[in-house]
Amino acid sequence: MTADATGSLRAEVARDLEEPGLPAEARTHHDVIRAFQTVAGALGETRDLDPLLTQIADQVCLLLGATRCSIHLRDAKAGVYRGRAANSGQDIDVRVRRLVLGMPSDRFTHEIVKTRKPVVLIDAMADPRAIRSSMRAWEVQSVLGVPMLLRDEVIGLMIIDDEGRRNEFPSPAQELALAFAGLAATAIDQAQLNAKLRSTLGTVARQNRLLRRASALEESLSALLIDGSGLQQTAELVSRATGKPCAISTADLQPVAVTNGEGGKLLIDLLHHGGGVASSLILEAAAIGDEGSAVVGPFAAINVHHRFLVAPVRRRDALWGYVIVAEHRTRLNALDHVVARRAALNIAIELSVQDRDEFDRAEAYGALVAALVRGDQSTSLLQHQAERLAVPLDVERVVVVVASHEPGLAALAAAQVPAWFDDLPDRPRAVGTSDRERAVLLVETGGEGAAAVAERVRLALAELVDDADGLIAAVSRPYASAAATVAAHAEAVETAECARRHVPPGGGVVLSAEEIGVGRILLASKSAEEADRFVLETLGPLACGRSVKEDDVLVTLTAFLASRSVSLVAKELRVHENTVRYRLSRVEDATGMNLLTDHEAQMAAHFAVLVLRLRGEMPALSPVGSQIVPRQVNPVNRRRSEPRA
Repeated sequence: MTADATGSLRAEVARDLEEPGLPAEARTHHDVIRAFQTVAGALGETRDLDPLLTQIADQVCLLLGATRCSIHLRDAKAGVYRGRAANSGQDIDVRVRRLVLGMPSDRFTHEIVKTRKPVVLIDAMADPRAIRSSMRAWEVQSVLGVPMLLRDEVIGLMIIDDEGRRNEFPSPAQELALAFAGLAATAIDQAQLNAKLRSTLGTVARQNRLLRRASALEESLSALLIDGSGLQQTAELVSRATGKPCAISTADLQPVAVTNGEGGKLLIDLLHHGGGVASSLILEAAAIGDEGSAVVGPFAAINVHHRFLVAPVRRRDALWGYVIVAEHRTRLNALDHVVARRAALNIAIELSVQDRDEFDRAEAYGALVAALVRGDQSTSLLQHQAERLAVPLDVERVVVVVASHEPGLAALAAAQVPAWFDDLPDRPRAVGTSDRERAVLLVETGGEGAAAVAERVRLALAELVDDADGLIAAVSRPYASAAATVAAHAEAVETAECARRHVPPGGGVVLSAEEIGVGRILLASKSAEEADRFVLETLGPLACGRSVKEDDVLVTLTAFLASRSVSLVAKELRVHENTVRYRLSRVEDATGMNLLTDHEAQMAAHFAVLVLRLRGEMPALSPVGSQIVPRQVNPVNRRRSEPRA
């Protein structure tokens, strides 16, 4: 209110006070009603409480002819009265808001509240009820305190004075102020109620907007779920719904999907430290309930100074990963939690569907493989099953049998096996089945041959298992028709049996039928003791306690059995042909076998050398089969896990 308006209103009130025909008491009530009408008009026009309090203070000054009035409202929690506003003629609102009345030493305020009546301090500087330092600071000579009563509760105080002048504030003035204070308390209560209603309506409106957004998001997420969209689309939808960057990671914080842009870099910085410094994220998020979400961070140790909303994704009651939303540009809110939790649930459902599909596919593949290796179904039925599963039957494959070195012990489940090849370059396609003792795989060779597949199997097992002790993988020779699967399977089983009987336990091994040839037919049915006797009978003193020269003789023997040519052996070993003949004569002297002309002797020697190579007992020659060495070898087991000499 301007100074001119204030002066005009003062003059109008003065005229009313002097209006003839009205008794003094009637004029007083008339003035109070006029002042309250002004306040009531302000109540309908303003949405803020402070302008209304200023109007009340203005009207009090006009009614009492005072120069200063301040309004103080009760703080129910603290039990004090805090300054809120002053009359517009004084630019003191900022100072008033710093005032707190009702402290233990403030006897003036306590008396007003206790008596529920106006209290006057005619000489405020000397009156012990006042806080004298405050009176001096405000240059108060006389002061009137008036309670603002609402339902017999003091909701506020009016503090009125004439700055720098004495004023006795007679009883009529006090009654006038008290009457107006009661009306003003009602106006303040109404204004606070209006503000609360507006706040409630605003909250309801915001909640309705959030519900509409949540409903739209629910439809979008449901559409993604129905369409079977990927994790990247889910992350992008969460980012659009929240206005914040989003990432989806595995349980060890390996990113699977991350939105682009500046915010996306925040998530990359966080996930880059995955299982290291930011492991606290994993620990905090792992404690979240199945349907919950939580805010974690910041992580100053890795220079990531943002908070993150984390919702865990659980797959079959196990933690699969997280949906992570970064607090970027705007603060995290309740809707962000809803969005993240719903996205995590979506991902969990999608993973469950994938698990079911994979299980069904694995079951179907297993049934096809079992039928092929048994050979008990018609060609037309096998062809129908294969076409339905998109498994061609006329491509080159090998049969791989994975078994335990100890008979009767379960091997790995065949449903796991096709995934062994996922991390290998140009991974071959594999389908399989399993029973209690072995897993059977049909693996496409891609034209590379059985040796290449055997090496892939070895690498895959090394990736899969922590300790390959006692594991046997046998690989058949390649075949290219459904009818040949039965024979190839029998070949792989015989090869596995050779490894079980004649390869010493203490490490996993991959053995191919091509490496042992027809020897598998004999060795698969012979025990280790029988093989020992055969080797001793065949090679005699060369079979044990060999010297370096005797090793040279056995190397020469092995090379000759492979080529049946003295000249080729001489070129391979880079020695003279006479040296080859001399060494072969040493074999004849030790065993009585004429290897140059006697084919039966050659066959017996071949089987005996094969047994020694299967056992790794010929240091000068590489062993038959390759050992599975896991990626991370326990130092205690390193010695036995090293390749056999």
